[in-house]
Amino acid sequence: MNPGIYLHMRFHRWHVYVRLSMEHIKNYVRDRKWKKYQAQRVISLS
Repeated sequence: MNPGIYLHMRFHRWHVYVRLSMEHIKNYVRDRKWKKYQAQRVISLS
């Protein structure tokens, strides 16, 4: 196995992992902001 290919594969896997976790964090933060926003709306409406 070519060490260059090995490194490339490892880096690629790491990159994919980082991107997935970034997406997850982004969605989580957006979800929390949305829930907070809705809670504020409910409070202001009642």
